[in-house]
Amino acid sequence: MTNRVELRVSVPDRPGVIAEVATLAGRLGIYIANLDTADSVEGGGVLVIVIEATGADAYESGLRELGYEVTRSDGS
Repeated sequence: MTNRVELRVSVPDRPGVIAEVATLAGRLGIYIANLDTADSVEGGGVLVIVIEATGADAYESGLRELGYEVTRSDGS
């Protein structure tokens, strides 16, 4: 079984957010195993992204550099 990491990314309600997050994964060579969205009543929402553990540190750092708030769960 492959080790996977779940990232919860708080995102604003604007066009292009999913593309920006996915493009970063592609540039880093990271496979997104699953991506789900959840709206927030306060505006914006959360992307729940499951990726392989390899590369998770770089992806999380890249998301933070883009200005996103990220919460990580290693499933352990």
